[in-house]
Amino acid sequence: MFNVGAASVCITPPIGGLLSGYAARKDVSIGVHDDLFARCLVVGDGHTEVAIITCDLIGLDKEIVAEVRERVTKQTGLPTSNLMICCTHTHSGPDGLRKGITGFDASLREITIRKLASLVNLARSQCEPCKMKIGFMDVHTLSQNRRDPDWGILPRLTVLIAENESGDIKAILINFACHGTVLGSKNLYISADYPGAVVGVIQAVMGENVTVLFTNGACADINPARRTPSFKEIERFGLVLGGEVLRLAGDLLALGDRVAADNIRWGEAIEKKIDAGHLIKDGKLWVGSRHVQLKLKEPLSSDEDYKHKLQELRKELEALKACGASLDKIREQMAKITALEAESYFAPRVRNLRESGEEYLSCELQVIGFDDETAIIGLPGEIAHDIGKELINHGGFSYLTICGYSNDYAGYIVTDRTYLEGGYEAGATPFAPGTEDAFVKAALDLLGDCRKREGNG
Repeated sequence: MFNVGAASVCITPPIGGLLSGYAARKDVSIGVHDDLFARCLVVGDGHTEVAIITCDLIGLDKEIVAEVRERVTKQTGLPTSNLMICCTHTHSGPDGLRKGITGFDASLREITIRKLASLVNLARSQCEPCKMKIGFMDVHTLSQNRRDPDWGILPRLTVLIAENESGDIKAILINFACHGTVLGSKNLYISADYPGAVVGVIQAVMGENVTVLFTNGACADINPARRTPSFKEIERFGLVLGGEVLRLAGDLLALGDRVAADNIRWGEAIEKKIDAGHLIKDGKLWVGSRHVQLKLKEPLSSDEDYKHKLQELRKELEALKACGASLDKIREQMAKITALEAESYFAPRVRNLRESGEEYLSCELQVIGFDDETAIIGLPGEIAHDIGKELINHGGFSYLTICGYSNDYAGYIVTDRTYLEGGYEAGATPFAPGTEDAFVKAALDLLGDCRKREGNG
């Protein structure tokens, strides 16, 4: 048995502030469609205790994460290294909680830090013995690669449950890789987007006493496949994903118990095997982290340089259209334009870092190991799905959960191929080519440390 606690707190900001996620959206929020929450899961094994917080936010900078960790340590004694903070990446949450272009909102920053730090203590007060079980299944209908529909997605839906001694589910942690952008850039209502709808469906069935944490995966290049950017559509996403979570959670409840059907021909109870996932062993929890130095790209020296270069690329595009160039050629040129437009928007931040003497950005990777088959890896920023697949395939854990937007918002972390292909992600990333190898190596090395943790509790 593990010692498990869970709790949640509302983090909805006041209306009238900017929303985060779209450079083109200039208007402030005009209302609240659904509240934003932070939720916490605390797990202990008698020797080690870890806490995971999920937030209905687009992302948090490492400065906020560091402050929350320090306050949690002062309040609870939990080591700063044992707290992971993840964001669902809704694009209908408040601006001002990561540097970005607009900078911090000091008052919103302070109240958010206070709530997150206090949440861990609240979750710890709710601890009780629990079994932990994990399983996954594929959901293909809700997402699509936003760079090319033929380039694949990460369809895995992972469900981790904590079951108390009464046989009730105390907490559920969900992981799915898809941008929180169902509502689109024209929405001016605060909302947790589809992750909030998923949680709502589960709690409507199981009750508010079940704490449901949603974590987003390696979804840098994965968008929702939606009918319309509407609240009706996030409800549909909630039905599909929430329904699958409920089904898998129900099967996981029976995992490890004898399930049988009465056979009236033989007068016997014949056992039926439940193969829904994995009953996590009562081993030692392990938490570890590693910092990787990622080289920053070299942006053009001024906004004017970007303006002139974009003019040239657009003229070339018009010439291609005029001469009847193939669709592939036109798309290739559009990808170059999109990449440069994105780079021009993010260039001031990268330029400021380089002018202050920064050539590399230090990024934290964090792993929580549960047993020899189960681990959660927290990665900063937006991770390309191919990088996520690489970690799943070679990380050495049958049940590896990849939580993006964790402990920092570092920006886009993409494959080396992406720079050649162009498109938004190639321009938006602050990092230079070569990042993929350094990042994947650091993540696999950290997972290797976790696999070798025996005796290092």
